[in-house]
Amino acid sequence: MPNGEDKNWIRLCGAVDGFRARYGSWPTKIKIPFEIIDDIRGVFGDEMFEKVVTRVKFEAIDYIAFIAEDDHGRQYNYVQEGFSKISPDIQAMNWFEIE
Repeated sequence: MPNGEDKNWIRLCGAVDGFRARYGSWPTKIKIPFEIIDDIRGVFGDEMFEKVVTRVKFEAIDYIAFIAEDDHGRQYNYVQEGFSKISPDIQAMNWFEIE
C-alpha cells in the first residue's frame, strides 16, 4: 500500500490501471472521497489536475474507496482488489499525460 505524499494519486492510478487491464477501455469516472480529490489537486496543482479531469469525472463519496467506473456500470475497486495482477496495455499515468 503506497504511503508517500502522492499515495492517493498512486491508488487512483491503480484503480484506472485495473479497469483498463480488465476491460480494455478507460473509465469515465472515479469515485473517491472529497478530501482525496483535494489531496490529489494539492499534489499536482490546478494545471496538472485539469489534465486529469479532462479524462475522467470525479464523483465524491463519503466512504474510503477508489472505484474506476464507466458509463455501462463496469467497475474496478482498488480498495477491494488492490493493484491488478495483469498490466494494462497503456498505464494510467501515460493516459493522463502526467510526467
